[in-house]
Amino acid sequence: MNPGITLVVGMHTNPFTCGIARFNARLAEQFGVSVRSWGDFAITPVDGALLSIKTSEFDGTATEQLEEFARGDVAFDLFLHAYEASPLEQTLVRRARSVYVGSGEMARLVRSDRPDAVACFAPGMEPSGDAEDAEIRLLTFGMAHKISSTGYGKLADLLRRDGRSSVLEISSALHEGTKFDSEFFAVADEIRSAFDGSVRFLGFLADEEVSQRLQRASAMVAFFPRGVRENNTSVMGALAHGCPVITNLDGDSPRWLQHEVTCLDITLLTSFPHPEQLSAIGRAGRDAIRGFTYESLARLLRQ
Repeated sequence: MNPGITLVVGMHTNPFTCGIARFNARLAEQFGVSVRSWGDFAITPVDGALLSIKTSEFDGTATEQLEEFARGDVAFDLFLHAYEASPLEQTLVRRARSVYVGSGEMARLVRSDRPDAVACFAPGMEPSGDAEDAEIRLLTFGMAHKISSTGYGKLADLLRRDGRSSVLEISSALHEGTKFDSEFFAVADEIRSAFDGSVRFLGFLADEEVSQRLQRASAMVAFFPRGVRENNTSVMGALAHGCPVITNLDGDSPRWLQHEVTCLDITLLTSFPHPEQLSAIGRAGRDAIRGFTYESLARLLRQ
């Protein structure tokens, strides 16, 4: 009998960018333990860890650390997501307290060295709650580093007082030169806490999909450190779709953006608008930017 798993260890820990990391995070939840990266674990190993790994993901340094670990005496369990019968894998298989593999095929290969290896599986994505019935559907999109969490707290308060069901969908793109790591998703965590979990992080969406969602959204949400500007393309795109925009205005915002006329200023909102008001604002916003096209911009540059 397995004496107990104290933590789950994987090469990578970002569940948004690595399938094994996502697997490890969900499995650790079931055991009520934490997930640790191999880099951290290799420095301070402890007994009872489940190494949930694919050795091909290990670089040179990590492989050397794993080889040293395999020769040691720290007690561990092993879950292999792939098996090539390499000398390192064979050593790990022989040394582990318990060995689990992700498929029956792997089990047949591993059992030549470890007859008691357990054939397992990897659960897929669980169905999420259906947001189609939400009465208020909000959308935020744009470059990840430009999505400011400022303003979402007040918006969430307005929605709680409103009583209608709501969901906020967030799509963000990665700016050239920045990393697709856990920091990319931090803003979603901040916003999710304000909305009590009524948030769906959509990752990167192509323009065509964003367009479809704008046409179905109750409003598009975008807040800025000072105020919205004419060159905020996310806002301009939403306005072009006739989608009402909830944003923040200041003295340098374009004059054609007016609260409760062509947009909604979060700093002035005291309640969340009803559908009729949102529709009217969406239409007015679309009319306000009707002349802001690439054709008109080209004419301006030719002057």
